[in-house]
Amino acid sequence: IYQNPALFRAASVAFWTSCRVISKLI
Repeated sequence: IYQNPALFRAASVAFWTSCRVISKLI
């Protein structure tokens, strides 16, 4: 994962997106 910047970026984007959705639901 750390060897692939694109995959790491996609994971970080998905993480922040989920955080926004959770904060919206709460």
